[in-house]
Order: sequence, then C-alpha cells, then structure tokens
Amino acid sequence: MATHANSQQRAAVLAALERVEREHARLGDALVAVSRESERKRSLLGDAKSALHAQEERLKAATVHCQAAAQQERQAKQLLQQEMDASKHLASRFVDLSREQAKYSKLRDAEDRRILAGMVEWLDKMSDRKVSVA
Repeated sequence: MATHANSQQRAAVLAALERVEREHARLGDALVAVSRESERKRSLLGDAKSALHAQEERLKAATVHCQAAAQQERQAKQLLQQEMDASKHLASRFVDLSREQAKYSKLRDAEDRRILAGMVEWLDKMSDRKVSVA
C-alpha cells in the first residue's frame, strides 16, 4: 500500500509540477507580451515626443514670423502716417501758395489796369497834340 500511496503522491507531485510549469510558461508568455507592449508604447511615446518637438519648432517659427509681420505692419503704418502728414503739409502749402497767387494776380490785374489807363491817357494826350498841331 505504501507503494500505491507513494505512486499517488508522486502522480500528484508530477501533476502539480506540470501545473507549475504551465503557469511558469504562461507567465513567461505574459511577460514577453508585456515587454513587447511596453516597447511599443515606449516607441509611440518617442514618436509623440518627436512630433511634439517638431510642433514646438513650427510654433516657434510661426511666432517669429508673426512678430516680424507685426513689426512690418507697425513700420508700414508709421510710413503711411508720415506720408499722410507730408500730404497734409503739401496740401496746406498748396492752399497757401494758391492764396498768394490769387493775391498777386489781383495786384497784377490792378497794375495792368493802371498801366492800361496810363497808356490810354497818354494816347489821348498824343491824339490831342496831333489834333492841335494839325
């Protein structure tokens, strides 16, 4: 009976050993799967970090571009304001010169009328002299 009990014990130990070996193999497979998943996630994380870095670089470049565009816009507005100021000054000067020209035109017209009146008077005198000489 002892051999029968020993053989049952031995069968039980072998069965337990097989279960342990199967569990060990299953855990080994699970460890390999977890390791592969971990590597895949590490790779995805690296890709995401690279993509984020590239996006940050594009954002920095866009920021620099926007700052340059804003500076150009400020300069353009400044130049436009200077042009408008210069145009206002020229328009004001044109009005002043037009007024001066009108004033001198009136004076010139008055002088021309005075000269013409003097010429008419002189011609009248000359014609009176011819008449009296004749």
